Amino acid sequence: MVGFFYRMNENMSKFNQINSLCYWLSSNTNYDCTAVFNSNEDLFSITIIKGGKEIYSYSITSFEKKGEKIISFELSSIINNLLHLKDSYSE
Repeated sequence: MVGFFYRMNENMSKFNQINSLCYWLSSNTNYDCTAVFNSNEDLFSITIIKGGKEIYSYSITSFEKKGEKIISFELSSIINNLLHLKDSYSE
């Protein structure tokens, strides 16, 4: 589990950016954005719902087994998708 927390510290700015984007989307759009971090299950997941339908969902599992570059890549992908939703949002 030590490796898990090390990887979390290395990518903390990306987790913060994801949380900020989720907050912005939930506060400024009609999207319901939920980000969940569960260290007991070694899981980080994000879900976005619009009008009762899931429009985006992604989960990162097995932090212990993945390398730093893979985790960083997955977090960057989430950020890019959230930025795309933010930039393309119209009521």
